[in-house]
Amino acid sequence: MREVSTLLVKMVCVLSLCGAVVYADTQKNTAAPTDPQIVKVLEVVNDGEIKASELAERSGNHDVKVFAQNMIEAHRQSNTDATALARTLSFKSDDSQISDDLRKESKDDLQKLKTLKGAAFDKAYVNTLVGAHETALDTLNNTLIPSAKNAQLKKLLVDTRAVVESHLEHARELQTALNK
Repeated sequence: MREVSTLLVKMVCVLSLCGAVVYADTQKNTAAPTDPQIVKVLEVVNDGEIKASELAERSGNHDVKVFAQNMIEAHRQSNTDATALARTLSFKSDDSQISDDLRKESKDDLQKLKTLKGAAFDKAYVNTLVGAHETALDTLNNTLIPSAKNAQLKKLLVDTRAVVESHLEHARELQTALNK
């Protein structure tokens, strides 16, 4: 029985690794996003984190509530900055596979969060924000910044990366505190 269990664990690990490799390979074959698509990705990420953080404003945990309020303010400002830049550059944001995937992931996360209350909600919210910021950082570093053609947009993305790193650090600290 133990051998079967060990074999199943090994199979799951191999399948997970294969899935990650296939996903990474499909991302390599995806066309680089255009500047309007990059702005849409920023909007989608910001909107998802704002919506999750609005749910967290109901938390009974003071630290979670303050973190959520900070996320709402920061992501609203990021949306304002991205929209203003798009207007300055005379283009409108445009959907892409990246923004569609991130929108679906955000929607799924929100559905899960809406079913939770109390400490379970707090932990799930913070875990969600850790994951969202890790994904945002990875997307910024590996896709958005290298793909940006406009120098002003690239600067916005680099500045955004610094903010995302700060948010991720704060989210991880809060995650550690909630898991004690």
